[in-house]
Amino acid sequence: MLHDMDLHASSGRLALSRSNLYGRTWIELRTVQGEVIGEIGPGYLPRSPRWSPDGTQVAFTCHNGGPLYLYSPGDTEPRVVFEDPFLLPGFCEWSPSGRELVFSAYDSRTLVPPDIYCLHLDTGQAAKLTDLPSAVDRFPLWSPSGQWIAFHRQHLEEPERPKWVHLLQAGSAASHALPAPPGTETRAGKGCWGPDSTSIIVTQALAGAAQIKIFSLPDRAPVWAYEAEGICGGAFAPGGERLLCVCRDRLLWFSYPAGRLLEILSLAGLSPVRDYFTGPNITFDREGAVLFLGKDSCLYRWVPGGDCVPLLREAPQSRPPLTHEEYTVTARDGRPVPVQRFIPPTPRRPAVLFVHGGPHEAIDPDDPILLRLLAEGFEVICAAYRGSAGYGEEHLEANRGEYGRGDVWDVIACGRDWKERLGRERPLVLCGYSYGGFLTLLALADAQAPWAGGVVLWTLSGLHRFEPHAQRALPPDPVERAAALLERSPLEQATHIHVPVLILHGRRDTVATVEEVQSIRQRIGNGGGTCELVVFDDDTHGLNRHTDEVQARIVDFLRSLEQRGAFAQRVEPDDRGPGLSYLLPALLGAERPPQAHAARRYRLGAGADPILSGELGCLPGCPMALAPRDRRWPCTPSLAGQHRSRPNHSATGGRWQQWRCTSC
Repeated sequence: MLHDMDLHASSGRLALSRSNLYGRTWIELRTVQGEVIGEIGPGYLPRSPRWSPDGTQVAFTCHNGGPLYLYSPGDTEPRVVFEDPFLLPGFCEWSPSGRELVFSAYDSRTLVPPDIYCLHLDTGQAAKLTDLPSAVDRFPLWSPSGQWIAFHRQHLEEPERPKWVHLLQAGSAASHALPAPPGTETRAGKGCWGPDSTSIIVTQALAGAAQIKIFSLPDRAPVWAYEAEGICGGAFAPGGERLLCVCRDRLLWFSYPAGRLLEILSLAGLSPVRDYFTGPNITFDREGAVLFLGKDSCLYRWVPGGDCVPLLREAPQSRPPLTHEEYTVTARDGRPVPVQRFIPPTPRRPAVLFVHGGPHEAIDPDDPILLRLLAEGFEVICAAYRGSAGYGEEHLEANRGEYGRGDVWDVIACGRDWKERLGRERPLVLCGYSYGGFLTLLALADAQAPWAGGVVLWTLSGLHRFEPHAQRALPPDPVERAAALLERSPLEQATHIHVPVLILHGRRDTVATVEEVQSIRQRIGNGGGTCELVVFDDDTHGLNRHTDEVQARIVDFLRSLEQRGAFAQRVEPDDRGPGLSYLLPALLGAERPPQAHAARRYRLGAGADPILSGELGCLPGCPMALAPRDRRWPCTPSLAGQHRSRPNHSATGGRWQQWRCTSC
């Protein structure tokens, strides 16, 4: 699969970022004629390759925020040009002279948002160019003259956190934003600079409408604009006399500065252009032809006035066989939730509800973990919880004020629907990464959820770590916001998790500290649950350095639950007041599911022993029962001979109550 590309136009050298189905990435160096001239292997976790101005070497960063590297075709290994134990660099770009690299980086000591740095290759020293703790600065782009650096900035104190394009003049510490109406999202991407550095083209989006706009420098005055449905970005062609406008379904070719539309290329029968972090993945070769990377992992070459042909077509990789279904469930507040279901030919007994990150990402059928689960025979269900992309603007905006609440309801509704309609006798395990890991922890703690276990990957520890989303994540009222931070905190809710949990985390991760995930593990244990925490000392968000091990641990966790044959079943709450439902382990063997014959269901308060809640009456053949006063509860042989005392605040008003096994 092709993800990113960079072209050195005069030499015709390409750098292609590739990956396989299961997440291993590498960089391939080749000519436009097809000759492979080098490769940077998966061990470096390489990303974002950029050719030097003379075309002799490639700079790249790592997926896990490791060193900055340079590599020349013919070298045996890349060489490190910048490494700092605390800075996590990314998205590097060359200066026009080739003597500097500019990049953005987090400082893991302070956990403040990233700043822009400049690395002087002759000395190896990096200078900080921006230093605003209340702003997120990323994606620097150097102008051809070397006079300007454009970058993206988000101000954390702004309610909607729109991206602004700022311009930093070389040798100056002050930056200035390109003008835009309040709330406008602005971004500058590949090809944004005019050849003489006196103009810059950006994309601006507001309220569902988008346009490309050109500003002159240094006065930052708008000089040209074009608005159309589905605009994704724009770029100057070499020479600056032509403009390319990229839309979802077509490419537009304009003269400049006249602004006359010269040609339209329909992408029907080809592919939409793959997006890079800052805009469409496009460039120009030395003949002025447009090269663009399609979402179908094909590299296309379009000669305006001529044909558009595939320059490089990625051979399709063999995906696991599956049946794909789409349907809708209803959350507890009545909101429809889109669901996708991926079913292998012979599903194993456990199924996995896989929660993607975001919150504004989309369900990805090519997610490496999802594909690995399918290859191992596990059915996978995915909920497009409110705030997910791919289902329209209204659904994308529906999580406003509802982070950690409404979207958790959506995940739970998906799990309950699957359990009731499709998997009544099968266990369902919840698995999520990043923001999806945050949702997973909260959903595991919900009393009405049907989970048999949980896997939490590089999780967000709480909304206090989600500064770019802080204004839209929580209710606007200050009192309600304070209450929501606690109610939607995995740290606070972890004591209510009573199923086996596996947490995988990187010590260098900045969205949750190791101390926070350790606290979550401890609180799960304090509440009677079990939790295994694995911390990778050399890795950060995404755990890209340990892709194979992460996937193997997930599969081993699912297999261990399957082999144990002790998937827990939730006991539904009744209407007896506040409290939590707990778990009744089915320890009668994997071949014989529980067959309780309940007349009524009960629940206990938050302080009760989870093993003691359950349905009226014992399982057939069980010689024992627990009797809290005049009620009879099912038990298991593991409780024989034990006496336990726990506070049951809901049932006894906070008094201690003795529980006794009636057979001992």
